[in-house]
Amino acid sequence: MKSLCLILFLALGAAPACSRFTSSGRQEHTYRAYTNFIKKSTAARKKRQAQFRRDRARISQPAAVAPSEPRVTAQTSEGPEAVPSDPDNH
Repeated sequence: MKSLCLILFLALGAAPACSRFTSSGRQEHTYRAYTNFIKKSTAARKKRQAQFRRDRARISQPAAVAPSEPRVTAQTSEGPEAVPSDPDNH
């Protein structure tokens, strides 16, 4: 039993370590994570831009209709008129 454990221990010790523990393995992992992040953010940005274009087209569509003639409204009011003051007639 001891010999089996010793052989197993030596076999595992001689096996190459996980690639994440080496300098190049960490760099590769970081690069993959970065490129995945860039892909996701680029896709999200394109999706937001498309949504913005749809919303902008929907909002500006009623503005494309020709406006009606402008209306001018004037009001008159009935009331006392001012009497000009004459300084000579006091």
